[in-house]
Amino acid sequence: MLVRNAFAGCVLATAVVAQTAQSPQPDLRERIAQTLDRARPALRHHLEKADSGELALCCLAAVHDGMPRDDAVFAAALKRLQRADLTDTYGLALRLMVLAELPDFPARAELAERDTVLLLQKQTSGGFSYGARDGWWDLSNTQYAALGLRAAVALGQEVPLQRWRLLYQAVQQMQHDDGGFAYRLGQGRTSAYASMTAAGIAVLEVCAQQLGLDESAHRYHDELVAKAWAWLGAHGKEIGDRRTRFCYYCHYGLERAAILSGKDKVGDIDWYAAGARMLCTEQLSGGGWWGDEENRPPGVRSPSGHAVDTAFAVLFLRRKFQRLLPPVTGSDGCRSAALLPGAGDAVIRGAVAADTGHGRQHLPALLACLRSEVLERRKAAVLAIFLITGEDFGVQPYRDPAGETRAIRRAELWWLQHRNGDR
Repeated sequence: MLVRNAFAGCVLATAVVAQTAQSPQPDLRERIAQTLDRARPALRHHLEKADSGELALCCLAAVHDGMPRDDAVFAAALKRLQRADLTDTYGLALRLMVLAELPDFPARAELAERDTVLLLQKQTSGGFSYGARDGWWDLSNTQYAALGLRAAVALGQEVPLQRWRLLYQAVQQMQHDDGGFAYRLGQGRTSAYASMTAAGIAVLEVCAQQLGLDESAHRYHDELVAKAWAWLGAHGKEIGDRRTRFCYYCHYGLERAAILSGKDKVGDIDWYAAGARMLCTEQLSGGGWWGDEENRPPGVRSPSGHAVDTAFAVLFLRRKFQRLLPPVTGSDGCRSAALLPGAGDAVIRGAVAADTGHGRQHLPALLACLRSEVLERRKAAVLAIFLITGEDFGVQPYRDPAGETRAIRRAELWWLQHRNGDR
């Protein structure tokens, strides 16, 4: 059912924008601006105290909040995030999301490779859990893994198409016949809730972008997603309600799902306006947020709120999640390595032009593309390598890379012999 076609490439060529939701009314815009201004000290407080996955989440919120990079607290938090020995699914995925946002993040390429490898090791029967191959998986870990792998692709990391296929098929099987999603496979219809249904939509949409679907498969995909949105529409009273289960987690998940699907409304509800009004009302005196329905041990409610809730609230209000994450174009970002299946000629030419402009410093990444199972990456790499070196080394991009081993080795040998030459 899942095959490559021009879908992903066409979307990438025409839409690398953040979201299409309409701006709220002027009075609400003013309230949101004031709320975000009051939230900045609380977010800085949590950046100072957080570690591991919470630190990555707070750093992502700070990036979306536009916190200055020379802010001493933010700069120190990024250094701690760089040094953090992250091993859990949430932490790895969130750090990859931060790396994709910051071209000058120290040791970004090395961290992206490390985190991608460790994250892929956690895939179990298609989905993801907390640990490596726990034997079970849940939709919450899986949602963040999908977002992290999406960031990894933008960073030029290789995520095999088979991994996306397994992920797509696993999440498909979780959907109930009424459109809702629960936390774990096998839980009945009554176990579905809003945050997991938004998560199901997000994973399906991300996988569809990465895989490319033929016309028939895409119609089926649209039907699955439409059923999930219908379920959320029937439960619309939960949007903008602080009593919603895992309220802040849910609303940030809703933001991502709506942007991925291009939704301004859920049923007849303006999801952003409803959520923003609730967040403006629920902000604590110190600028943070603390949810009543979150799944964590009780603690002393500080005016600065809880790090996770505060980060989710800022991320929702800023609404800067992107429907498609464009390839990273910094000095260590190989555009050819981030091409999606089905990318059109114009997109491929753009990647070739960008990579050629970096000269020989991109050759290692381009050589790796020659072994990619994504045809579009092989096509771009062959052309970019030729423009940089004047040689194509006999590599035929339309052939299976396994049959091109000798030609690829010739290209790799050239690099070993010339890597210290003039750029």
